[in-house]
Amino acid sequence: MRKLILILSAVFVFVQTAAAQNRTVSGKVTDEKGAPVEGVTVTSTDGKQGTQTDKGGNYSISLPAAVKSLIFTNVNFEDLTRSIGNQSVINVSLRSKDTKLEEVVVVGYGIQQKAKVTGSIGKLGGDKISNLATTSFDKQLAGRVSGVQVVAGSGSVSAAPRIRVRGVNSITQGRDPLVVIDGVPTVSGSFSGVIPQSTNILADINPADIESYEVLKDGAASAIYGSRAANGVILITTKKGKSGKLNVNYDMYMGFSNAFNVPALLGASDFIMISNEKLKNANLPNGAFADAAGTNTNWLDAIFKKNPFVQSHTISAGGGTERATFYMSLNYLSQDGIIRSNNNKRYNFRANIEAKPNRFFKLGNNITLSRTDDNGQNDGGNALSGAMAGAMRAMPNVPIYLASHITGYNITSDNAALGSGSNTRVIENNYTNIVYVLDKNKFNNQRTRIIDNVYLEISPVKEISFRTQATIDYITATDFQSLDKIHGDGRGASGSIFNQSLQTTILSWQNYATFNKKYKRHTGTIVAGIEMQRQNTQNFNGQGTTISDPFFQTNNLITNTYVNQFSGGFYGKRGYQSFFGRLNYDFGNRYFIQFSVRRDGLSSLPKDNQYGNFYGGSAGWRVSQEKFWAMSGLNKFIDEFKLRASYAEVGNEPADRFPYLSTYGAAPYGGISGLAANRIGNSGIRWETAKKINYGFDMALWQNRINLSLDVFKNKNDNQLLDVQQPPSFGIPGGIITKNIGTMENKGVEIELGAQVINGRDFTWKIDVNYTSSKNKVIALAENQYELPIAGPNNGTFNILRLNSPINAFYGYKYAGVNSANGNPMWYKIDGSLVQYNNVPGVAAGYYLALGKDNPALGAATTLGERYIVGSPLPTWYGGFTNTITYRNLSLELFFRYSGGNYVYNLTRQEVWNSQGFVNNGTEILDRWTTPGQVTNVPKLYYGRDNLTNLNGQLSDRFLEKGDFLRLQNIMFTYNFDGKRLEDLTKGIVKSMRWFVQGQNLYVWTKYKGIDPENTSELGIDNASVPQLRTFTFGVNVGF
Repeated sequence: MRKLILILSAVFVFVQTAAAQNRTVSGKVTDEKGAPVEGVTVTSTDGKQGTQTDKGGNYSISLPAAVKSLIFTNVNFEDLTRSIGNQSVINVSLRSKDTKLEEVVVVGYGIQQKAKVTGSIGKLGGDKISNLATTSFDKQLAGRVSGVQVVAGSGSVSAAPRIRVRGVNSITQGRDPLVVIDGVPTVSGSFSGVIPQSTNILADINPADIESYEVLKDGAASAIYGSRAANGVILITTKKGKSGKLNVNYDMYMGFSNAFNVPALLGASDFIMISNEKLKNANLPNGAFADAAGTNTNWLDAIFKKNPFVQSHTISAGGGTERATFYMSLNYLSQDGIIRSNNNKRYNFRANIEAKPNRFFKLGNNITLSRTDDNGQNDGGNALSGAMAGAMRAMPNVPIYLASHITGYNITSDNAALGSGSNTRVIENNYTNIVYVLDKNKFNNQRTRIIDNVYLEISPVKEISFRTQATIDYITATDFQSLDKIHGDGRGASGSIFNQSLQTTILSWQNYATFNKKYKRHTGTIVAGIEMQRQNTQNFNGQGTTISDPFFQTNNLITNTYVNQFSGGFYGKRGYQSFFGRLNYDFGNRYFIQFSVRRDGLSSLPKDNQYGNFYGGSAGWRVSQEKFWAMSGLNKFIDEFKLRASYAEVGNEPADRFPYLSTYGAAPYGGISGLAANRIGNSGIRWETAKKINYGFDMALWQNRINLSLDVFKNKNDNQLLDVQQPPSFGIPGGIITKNIGTMENKGVEIELGAQVINGRDFTWKIDVNYTSSKNKVIALAENQYELPIAGPNNGTFNILRLNSPINAFYGYKYAGVNSANGNPMWYKIDGSLVQYNNVPGVAAGYYLALGKDNPALGAATTLGERYIVGSPLPTWYGGFTNTITYRNLSLELFFRYSGGNYVYNLTRQEVWNSQGFVNNGTEILDRWTTPGQVTNVPKLYYGRDNLTNLNGQLSDRFLEKGDFLRLQNIMFTYNFDGKRLEDLTKGIVKSMRWFVQGQNLYVWTKYKGIDPENTSELGIDNASVPQLRTFTFGVNVGF
């Protein structure tokens, strides 16, 4: 018995000792207002144990008995150390430090403290975009970061926006920034073969999965990406798991949209009056008449959905231990476009898993699976199926449907055009019944994507780490296009079905080492590595025409249902091999130097030019850390001040896979298939290069209440690829050879300002403003070439490349108004005289000198005159500003963005709203000239004279308008439930909850007369594009 008692006593003492050696401390971290703070790092004083708070601000950590204190750190708050004592629950409140210089930013192949960054980097938190109703995150970057311009040229929910970082940096090649997701370069932009406005490949990424965005704007920041850095770099970091309790979240929003702006068109009575006046002035009989039913069709209402619905649901979970963490999410998105045939659906799964078996090894896997289904429609001025063009031109005095037609739609008996109703003329150019076309034609893209990123990181000692990372990005897409055989695009071919299968596989492998060393006041970091990437793309397509029955045009090309068969395909490869390195040096946290270099090899360049060297250097001086700063008293109101400067030479790769090769193509002749040269290559082709200079400073004032950054930049883009015309005697196919011969320049200023106007316990008001000023100039074209006209839409010419002018400058005739005596349109000649086009019956049509703006007499016959550069499509200033107001648990955010200094060519006004054909018009045409002495800007009507009265196919600055605007982009009201009360009410099940309602794209202040000043192509032309969406949503974020 004595032995048993001794043994039990020993066991008891051992258990008590073991228990005393480890204990668990938990608690909650809040801010000064009591709101939970996610992502606070909680560590022991010896640094061996650590965890992070979850979305509810909760943490739990196991500690040895010897640990006496905990340290709480977060980039947005001041560090806090708390003694443990005998406590098992420690709740703390952190004080905000609100200084951007203390942030950590992601850079190429690493991270840096903002205070030590010497390049120009814009940072945006993922939470700024995650709750916005959008199919892709890139559309919502507009106005959020200085130097970044994002334009959604169409209201189609499928379309990819244009993203430009510090202006347009190439004349003919790619202009989009490089997008890097979790360290791996990926594809971006449009990805479809049949949807006319294309689909956005970045829509495969769920915005709710994104932790942060970093935009590398200057050359020094982006130089480590070498030949793909000329257009800037966008780094996307996705969410990772945090050690601690399991954290489950449900994020949802749903709502509806409508067309932001609808053009004012003529009703039936005005259409009849205007149409007959056109015909009368041309000595033709009336052709427009009201029907017995008094039909007055609103064709825009007919093609628009009524309050199209949008919804998004994301369920995510994250958590882990000190040894392993994970983050997983499931997302479903459905968004209907304003056009009746347009919608987008996406299913998305993401898993980020990381394991740390010991302090030497870290391995992880980031995987994304997505399925996207896009249904689009034809845009632009297409007479057969252009959605907006067809609706705006359709005659309002005829119905949409007609029971006596076999289709049930109002279509002419030969199925060629919209039915005429009581009119005695057929609609101009056989414009279709656009409702039938949208209902029957199909433009579908179904896309599946898998991104799998596996990495291993080894840290044999504290100062050195090695990382290897392998990624596969597999994209497979199926395009389906069906053009109805009865009416519209497919009528001429008796029906058409087009199927296409596209596959793109991108394999990437990165291996790099990082060395960090600190010795006294010296700190150095070296990164060196190698990266390889291979991209394979292939497609196969088949088309059938003369379809036996519309029944077979629903889903696929079916054997024996067509008469004519066509097929085609493509296969291409592109490979990269790169060596890169970066050196960062910091002396005393005051002086900073960075140098980056990259040697890139590209398979699609000729052998002698396949490799190129790119580099960038920068320096910074944290002046506020100098002794004289404190001695001078400047530190009393300027807390931080840092100067920066950088220079870099980076590249832009050719878009063509083999631009240096002379190639042959199919050349049938006399019914016999053959081959013939179709392009002459140039073995001297190389990268376009960009020389980038940047000067800037960062500062924080008045206890970090104000943060200000300013950058001045200049980008000189050399070796621009241009097609150079060759003499016909050379016998070169197409008469051109591509050469590195052009030069272009962008320069400007960027300002970012953040101010904590009021920072009370219950009430706060914060303002964030960014502003960019930018100018572009073409410096060199081909040898002895001064200018080069640019082909525009609808076979017109509206833009030009000219030395010392902005790229794609508007080029055309200067409108002088209307001769008030006879209604003729007038234009200025270069000598200041006036020329008018005669619309007076009885006198030969043509151009005559005008003897005055109110003189009916015709002068001598002459020519139209000369064309001028009349404006630029590029904004010279743009930006955004946000007001965030918080009162206790309520918050209000108002986000505005603005742009200006550019012009928009309103081709819709020229060719649709003011058309002289037998079609409907905009209400502007009601101001046309009718009587002598009338002062107006709209000439006398004359049927069939569009090319002369309106100068269709050419630019008349009558239709050139200022593109300046201020847009109320977003209003959001939010209510955050009290976390403690919420946990008490739900017995600890629900940790956090936030409700919100918001409106997007609510109003635009502009003098532009068109649908939207941003509804433009790259050339700055508004060509009957789909209106932008105004969206209203409500949503909830719940944390469990």
